[in-house]
Amino acid sequence: MTLKYDLCSMIKILTVTIVTMFAITLTSSAFAQTDDKMMMDGTPLSGPINIGGLFPLTGDISSTGIQIHAAAELAVEDFNTYLEETGAQWWLVLSSEDTATNPTIALEKIQSLNARGISNIIGPATSGNIQNIKGYADSNNMLVMSCCSTAPSLAISGDSIYRFVPDDKNQGNALGKILARDDIKALVPVWRGDAYGDDLRDEVAANFESRGGEVHAGVRYAPDTPELSLEMDLLAKYVQEMSDKHGAENVAIFVIAFDEITRLVQSASQHPILGDVSWYGTESTADSAELINDRIASAFTDKVSYTAMRILLSSGPDRESVQDRLTEQLGAEPTAFAYPAYDSVWVLGKAIMTANSADSTYIKSVLYDVAATHSSATGSTALNDAGDLAVAHYQVLRIEDGAWISTDKYSAIRDLLIPSNDLTGEVTVGSLYPLTGRSSSTGYATREATDLGAEDFNKFLQSINEEWHLNVISEDSTSLPPIALEKVQGLLAKGIDIVIGPRPSGEVTQVKSYADTNNMMIISCCSTAPTLAIANDSIFRIAVDDIHQGAGVSKLLEVEGIKAVVPIWLGDAYGDGLVNEVKDRAESRGYVVSDGIRYEPLLADFAVSVSELADQVQALVDEYGADKVAVFMTSFDESVPIMQAAARYDILNEIRWFGSETFVPKTNILDDPITSDLVKSIQFTAMRPADVNTSTHHHVQEHFLEVHGEIPTGYIYSAYDATWLVGLSMLQSGATDAGTIKTVFHDVASTYVGASGNTILNEAGDLVPRNYAIWIIDEDGWMLTERQFNPIDDDIS
Repeated sequence: MTLKYDLCSMIKILTVTIVTMFAITLTSSAFAQTDDKMMMDGTPLSGPINIGGLFPLTGDISSTGIQIHAAAELAVEDFNTYLEETGAQWWLVLSSEDTATNPTIALEKIQSLNARGISNIIGPATSGNIQNIKGYADSNNMLVMSCCSTAPSLAISGDSIYRFVPDDKNQGNALGKILARDDIKALVPVWRGDAYGDDLRDEVAANFESRGGEVHAGVRYAPDTPELSLEMDLLAKYVQEMSDKHGAENVAIFVIAFDEITRLVQSASQHPILGDVSWYGTESTADSAELINDRIASAFTDKVSYTAMRILLSSGPDRESVQDRLTEQLGAEPTAFAYPAYDSVWVLGKAIMTANSADSTYIKSVLYDVAATHSSATGSTALNDAGDLAVAHYQVLRIEDGAWISTDKYSAIRDLLIPSNDLTGEVTVGSLYPLTGRSSSTGYATREATDLGAEDFNKFLQSINEEWHLNVISEDSTSLPPIALEKVQGLLAKGIDIVIGPRPSGEVTQVKSYADTNNMMIISCCSTAPTLAIANDSIFRIAVDDIHQGAGVSKLLEVEGIKAVVPIWLGDAYGDGLVNEVKDRAESRGYVVSDGIRYEPLLADFAVSVSELADQVQALVDEYGADKVAVFMTSFDESVPIMQAAARYDILNEIRWFGSETFVPKTNILDDPITSDLVKSIQFTAMRPADVNTSTHHHVQEHFLEVHGEIPTGYIYSAYDATWLVGLSMLQSGATDAGTIKTVFHDVASTYVGASGNTILNEAGDLVPRNYAIWIIDEDGWMLTERQFNPIDDDIS
């Protein structure tokens, strides 16, 4: 059986599950809706519609086969009730066959079903059986929907196989992460030699080795081996070798088996060395009743802390209903694979209904869309390009005191191992942005990104069955640092010690001392002042400090042949820091910088400032020539009145202007007719951190394009990520207080990949350097050039 914290086409699926948003793309033309000539003529279906079932009712995995067969029969019963309620005149009939867990028999049975005109099949369960029937199914244009096959080698786009479980690349990642977490240095695999076992063994081995572990060649046994004592003798020999080299406490056995797992561990119990190391298994043995009911197997697996995982099931009422009814029928709680078996029947039935046809070709043409919108016992049934379940969450289980207990969870979409926690209910953090005042145009957008991040994070929590959700209380700094401090104090008075924001460096500077004194945590999306790059304080910034932007601007001025620069800037921590960086590099870059114009944050009339700017520019133009002189401007929304005033001076229309990242790609200077003419004539140029190509980035961008009709500024993506980083840190630590979150925040950020890309932080709690993209305004507005500044190489290319 096979069963590190990234959509445009997936926005509609967001309402089903956040993981679907990150994991799948449904735009492949191969799976688009068929045209009219491919569909039936519209005549309603009527009478019985036969579907086939291939189940391992006997053989190595019969314990699972009996359960998934019962689940499929229950699904047919429920779906037919649904059809009756809708007034449909047709119904499903399940024709089941026993594969005996034998690939040869599976092929014989699917050929028999096809000969009887049944081309739509639920099953087979195992990857070995799927592998053997695949060629026949493909050649005969059949439809095969497996509840349980997970071999990565069968993840093939455009074939006849659809699998309602994730492929084992995901389980390989999960096991690799668990082994690394448990400080395992050497792994000795023992596995059944079939498509499932071979593929999964290779996936786990490759992942574990990529994390620095050593993998022994191990023991491969034939699936039909009746007695495993010789194999256990060999396993004991290999484990002893690895234990002598690494120490038994650092060695583990990885086993891939079906129902023979009980016989295997019974034989293993005869070798003391095999009881001295940890054992890890796969989803095919997770929740095995025999392992805990058999006296010998139970004692041995308890001693070795036998750990395995299974797919994480929905916690909703649909799953509970299926579980309760199957438990009553079977006399025991069903295996996790019963639920995808149940859902696969429903997806097939709904696809037949949507296509108005039982023909496999027509069903395949709608299957992706039907699966994407169905959510029932398993949870989301959306499929990836290969036709496998896109959502890959796992529940980690361990045998303890003769019982299976739930421990960690694993989410493949984030490569995240989530420890069990006691978090429940609503967990509240604050956000602080300039919703009024001169920075309000960016403040509202930043808050919206933060709220979008919280919304998506809460969907993620729901998809992994967490019992808590993140709530964000928003406050307005009014673009004034003293008010920002008052709002932070007010949030702490309410018991909120984690704040996403403020946005400007001036506000962060104002709240820093209070936050440090009260052990708060401030996560700013946008502050970049170098003076705030301080290790071990309360400030974390999902932004690169302006030492690097300053280097980039100064390099751009050099490359553009500028010999003299007049800065005009907002006199706060941000503006002062960035302009000082540009000034400090002037001599080495070959240009001079005038005193420039520093204006106070509350200045409203810029007539005098712009007049002084014109005078300084004129003096330098007289000395160097207009083509060698430039203005460098660092400002926020007040850039519009500044440029309106500048437009009245001919000399300021004759030279180049460069700006900070706060401009890109804002449209306020293009929306005003006066400033629009100016910035186009002066080829206004600026840089910002380069965009990244992640699905989360595209998701956030699409949201703002859909809602506001424009691409968001760069730090909007960081605001989205800040929310996720806070939430993920709570998941990792099982705590919600700022003191604890700080201790894990660096580690969480180091493995997260989100809307802004990698979020690795340096010792000061700021993003590590990344490339800056260069933008210019032409007649059509902002244009992204092909040039970028690389801060590591100090080069523009």
